[in-house]
Amino acid sequence: MHIKSAATFVSLVLFLHGCTSIDIDQLASHQHDQDENRCRNYGYQIGTNKFADCMMLLDQERRSAAIAEDENDERLKSLSIMRNNDERFPVCVPTMPNVKLDVPNHSWYGPNCRER
Repeated sequence: MHIKSAATFVSLVLFLHGCTSIDIDQLASHQHDQDENRCRNYGYQIGTNKFADCMMLLDQERRSAAIAEDENDERLKSLSIMRNNDERFPVCVPTMPNVKLDVPNHSWYGPNCRER
């Protein structure tokens, strides 16, 4: 019976691993295709300077958004740490909305809670 349970467990883990695998190259290719379509929809033709400028602007916007998100994450981590031992705030748990895991510190952080 234990062998059957172990085999079922291993099969389930392998199945779930396959469901969560993300091919980074496919993701980048999909993003590039979306950007190309967006620039074409603006009326720019592939191979022109205006099209290249459009593609570059979309990339810069995405990078700026990622930087802003990273800065906001750092701000929320700091807030959660500053709230430690403040009973007015609940301890952050993964079921709360907008809560993220701070992997290096093995703790959760969020906008309306404390780390510990």
